[in-house]
Amino acid sequence: MVLPQVSKSENLQEVGRKIRHYREKKKMSQLELAEAIGVTQNTIYLIETAQSEMKLEKLFRIAEVLDVTPNKLLPGEAKTESNKFFEFEHMMKQLSEADQELIFNMVMPCMKRLLPNT
Repeated sequence: MVLPQVSKSENLQEVGRKIRHYREKKKMSQLELAEAIGVTQNTIYLIETAQSEMKLEKLFRIAEVLDVTPNKLLPGEAKTESNKFFEFEHMMKQLSEADQELIFNMVMPCMKRLLPNT
C-alpha cells in the first residue's frame, strides 16, 4: 500500500484535529482530557494545534479516554487487517464478560466452518 506523501507538520495537524474532534464529540474539555491521561491542559492544546509531538503511549492513552481506536486518530485513511482486529478487540473490551462470552460463542462456530482444518 502506498500512502500519499505529506509533511510531518501536516500529519501532526491531522492528528491534532482528530483528537479535538473526538474530544468535543465526547463533550470533554482540554482540561478533562489532560487530567484523564495525566498531563497538563497546555500539553493537550499543543498536541491539538500541532505544536507538539507525542509518543505512541500518549496517543494510546488519549484514544482509550476518547473511546476510539488509536487508528482513528492517525493520519490518512489507510486500513489494514490488523487494524480491523484491533478495533474488534477494543470494542470487545468495552463489553461485560458475559457479553464477551456471548459474542465469542457466536463467532467461533462461523470461524470453524470457514477454517475447518484449524
